[in-house]
Amino acid sequence: MKVVEWDRKENISKILIDLLEIDPKFSFDKEKEDIYFLYNDEELYGYAILDFNDIAELKKIFILPKLRNNGYGTFFLKYIINWITNKNFDSLIITNHKKMNNFLEKQRFVKTEDGYILNNLAETKRQKKICYLFPSLLFV
Repeated sequence: MKVVEWDRKENISKILIDLLEIDPKFSFDKEKEDIYFLYNDEELYGYAILDFNDIAELKKIFILPKLRNNGYGTFFLKYIINWITNKNFDSLIITNHKKMNNFLEKQRFVKTEDGYILNNLAETKRQKKICYLFPSLLFV
């Protein structure tokens, strides 16, 4: 399983054809948004669209319908969270994803008026690192 970020210098025409095949509703603003692809070997399993302002926003995450509920979305979302945390974003927001409510809540997102938010990403990462380095602290 690998995640690949779209290289803006690369011609996206071929990729767009593949994306429209798996998701006829696919659209994104190539001037403002970044796109990430989830591959298994050479097969495209899904994509994610992100917009980076003051807070990172996940505009869409898509996994092929036949592959859903098998952990691919969780893997992809955790990769994205780790990536944006390394880019010094401390929050991730998601709006307009009614079909994903249960999935987002399982991933510790908090419901807001406009969608969902995951805050304190840097602190969460720091705590996980401490627990990894000092597992005995878990039982204090």
